[in-house]
Amino acid sequence: MAFVRSCRRLVWLTKKDNTFSFLIKSVRYSSNVYLEGPFFTRLSSQLSHTAKIRDGLGLGPDSLSALNAARNDLVHWMGLNNEEGVAPETIANNMIDYYHCLGNMESKKLFLSVIAGDLGVDHERITTKAQKFVDLHANQRSDSTLLMSGSSLRQTLTPFYGELFSHIARVEGGIKFLVDLRGDLLEILKSKQSAAPGSSTFLLSELDTRLRETLSEWFTPQLMELQHITWESPCDILEKISDYEAVHRLRHWKDLKHRVGSNRRCFIFTHKAIPREPIVVLHVALTSEPSSSIQELLDRTSQKDTDISNAIFYSISATQKGLSGVELGNFLIRRAVDHLQREFPHQLTNFVTLSPIPGFRKWVESHLRDNGVGEEVRGGDSILPEVASPTEALRIAMATTGWASQGNGPVAQAIKQPLLSLCSRYLALEKRRGNALDPVAHFHLQNGASIWRINWLGDTSLRGLERSLGLMVNYRYHLPDINSNSDSYRIHGRVNSSELVDEHL
Repeated sequence: MAFVRSCRRLVWLTKKDNTFSFLIKSVRYSSNVYLEGPFFTRLSSQLSHTAKIRDGLGLGPDSLSALNAARNDLVHWMGLNNEEGVAPETIANNMIDYYHCLGNMESKKLFLSVIAGDLGVDHERITTKAQKFVDLHANQRSDSTLLMSGSSLRQTLTPFYGELFSHIARVEGGIKFLVDLRGDLLEILKSKQSAAPGSSTFLLSELDTRLRETLSEWFTPQLMELQHITWESPCDILEKISDYEAVHRLRHWKDLKHRVGSNRRCFIFTHKAIPREPIVVLHVALTSEPSSSIQELLDRTSQKDTDISNAIFYSISATQKGLSGVELGNFLIRRAVDHLQREFPHQLTNFVTLSPIPGFRKWVESHLRDNGVGEEVRGGDSILPEVASPTEALRIAMATTGWASQGNGPVAQAIKQPLLSLCSRYLALEKRRGNALDPVAHFHLQNGASIWRINWLGDTSLRGLERSLGLMVNYRYHLPDINSNSDSYRIHGRVNSSELVDEHL
């Protein structure tokens, strides 16, 4: 009955809303169901009905002309003009070659608009099939007839580009191509020109959703290979790790040698379909005490600890834009913990991060603008200090950077306690849609960590001052509590924090 109600709603909405934005909510469809017949024939037929698909998009003549030109180029490059037919693998390779020849993002927008519009679902056929299923159910037809009609409807709800992606994934370099393709698509959707000619924003967004779901199936944690990187690892992989580092930039090859050397560990996730390509990179420091300063941790001249008891995760970078939204970093941390426990079975007792707080400064600035001077940090809903001097010192800290080099100076001393209180509130209490407002906090909390300690002047670099006024935070992965912490946060939005953090609230 639920499926019948969905079909009735489907029929009503198809007649009411030409954007078909209800499709995702109304029916969950399988990506493994395709129409019968040779792929070449069906692809040619699908691309020949572009006018019918585009009628409901309200295109002007210029946009329609540009899309038709892009479509004709695509048909030619794919070899669909060949009357004898072309093998699916040849079509996939031809499409990859064609896309690589596109010289700018505007051309890529047109290409993706053709894929999203012409190779998406046929909305008229959806209406017809859904109505047929509702009529059959109303006439109490046999179960076998209803099953056949339901199967036909599910096939109609499957975008044709899903099958095209499957063929592309089977050729050499195909999966990497689809990852890069989604990276370009995300860039287009984020730009001001996301409503590309020939396709509504919804159609491009639906194409992105389909690609993300497909890539999530191909890049599951079970298919990822953990590698421990050392200075003896292949040079091309070391070079990529250096290039991909997004948290703490490497200035010299000696920095890289330090990060994979003694008392340091570097782990990467790789995938067999993209050989010699780091997918996620994790840097770990092995120390005697939990680190509170990233500058000290990265200092190549600092003395190496001999009594190792702490593993400090201080940098994690996802390298592929096209895998945004595919959860891999959390699994890399867990696999790295397992590896380190086997390597140091009786030494490592504490697993913590030394993490940036990227949204903190902007959050403070917004409250300075909204609240003004004369309210307390502690108590109530106010977050500003009671007296003017700490607030004035905070404004000075916002406008300059020299104060950070004078950790005991008047500005630093005036703002230290207020900032620690503000940061505790920001990390532990501020939410958006039930999740921690800070993106790094959300990442670690959903993985099962707790907020353990906020570090004053933990990052005195220009970037650290600009993003978080020099503060950093340790998230602790207490192994017995990881699963319960993760469930508590994901289900109830509860943030686990230590007394070191709670005392500032």
